[in-house]
Amino acid sequence: MSRNTKTRGVAKRKDKATMPAQGESGEAMAQATNSPLAAELAAFDARRAELEKTYPMKFVVFKGDEFVGAWDTLDAAASQAAIRFGRGPYLIRQVGAPRPTLPASVLWRNTALA
Repeated sequence: MSRNTKTRGVAKRKDKATMPAQGESGEAMAQATNSPLAAELAAFDARRAELEKTYPMKFVVFKGDEFVGAWDTLDAAASQAAIRFGRGPYLIRQVGAPRPTLPASVLWRNTALA
């Protein structure tokens, strides 16, 4: 059950659900934020070990649970993803790079709009 409160003219939603802790999987993050990339994040996490052995530091693209391919540069990966899928959504991640962190305001906005 959620409850809305109003502070300085801005509605805030209070839920009992919590945000995933730093270092949790992309799947946990997607579930917590109701991400449109939930399937892509789960597929990336499931294949992470294989990707790290086969494509270290390459940029990989996932659409749904499908691994699309790996490229040397972000630009090449983004160009191919845009050609195949248009505006998306699709996931592009650099294999072996630290997980990107989002500012708290972005996380709050995503949960507030859910």
